[in-house]
Amino acid sequence: MTSSQQRARNVAACFEELRDLGSATASDIAKATGLSRPTSQTILRELVEKGLATEGEEKPLAGPGRPGARYRFEPRSKVACFDITELSVRVGIADLTGAYRLYERHEFSSGVQTREALAEIVEEFLKTSPHTEDLISIVVSTPGVVDPAGSFLRVNAFPEFNGYGVRDVLPLPDCDVVLENTVNMATLAEARMGVAQGYDNVVLAHMSGGIKAGLLLGGRLHRGTTFAAGESSYLSLPGVFARASVMSRLNELLDSTIDGATRSRTLEEIAATVAPLLALTVATVDPALVVLTGPDARAGHELLQPLQVELTQLFTSASPPPLTLTELGSDGPMFGGLIAAIENATSALLSGHIPPAPPLHKLTKDWEKYA
Repeated sequence: MTSSQQRARNVAACFEELRDLGSATASDIAKATGLSRPTSQTILRELVEKGLATEGEEKPLAGPGRPGARYRFEPRSKVACFDITELSVRVGIADLTGAYRLYERHEFSSGVQTREALAEIVEEFLKTSPHTEDLISIVVSTPGVVDPAGSFLRVNAFPEFNGYGVRDVLPLPDCDVVLENTVNMATLAEARMGVAQGYDNVVLAHMSGGIKAGLLLGGRLHRGTTFAAGESSYLSLPGVFARASVMSRLNELLDSTIDGATRSRTLEEIAATVAPLLALTVATVDPALVVLTGPDARAGHELLQPLQVELTQLFTSASPPPLTLTELGSDGPMFGGLIAAIENATSALLSGHIPPAPPLHKLTKDWEKYA
């Protein structure tokens, strides 16, 4: 490790400790990081110069000596995620401590997802919502294949976007903007704040008329060479499953059945259709956990057992990993986008060294009023 790499790591360590503590002296940071007090003091002053901290005096202590400076983390800078779906745009804003500052959901007023309608929603939000003037990093989460340069390559929900860059489509402010795949962001959220916490190898199976697989390998999100990993496992599903245009409509399909026996057969048929396709990814990746997203909680829980049975029958020489249902609901991609935006922002502020993003948490008990 070079001296510059070591210094970047030291700066990131001090930043992370001050962020998580909220306020601290140089001695506190030195004790927490193992760095010397002079080194900690120098780095804390650099954070003040970058606008990431403020400096004030400690309360005087009894006895001789000058009170030391107390540094407070400055959460003024904000990040945002615009999660674009076929029906709506969810917007979340958080500060660098991971505290939610705003959550809004905007439906497409015309019921049609046009380029103009989406641009209008984003523009109005940026004009009228608080905290937008402090944005330093934005993630735009969208279904479909995007490239690392920030262009829409193949987005079936918004075919008129294909071939355009994200700034060509959306009126975004002059700050860091990254375009990400929805399934990848949902996978990141599950790993950091969902049911996949503590697992290094995970498959997230998002079912919406097909299977889109998000992969966490070795504890890291796997985007693939061209950022297509979140969509490359898309497989068209025939039969009863195809009648539900998106997996979130599984309840409608099930509620239309007349009796319990028909309901059970419907679930078994869906499981028998999905299992072989899911097994291809599971057998290749060998994950410790498979997380299902797409269906709502009731339908998803009903599908878990028959799907687990079908997978077990397919794996003759080994047991398949356990299946579980997301607890983040449909907001997983937005949560993942906020986590990614925080890490993008801290990477830029700390010269490329990225401390782990803090857990997202509610700023107040009534933040849900924005939902």
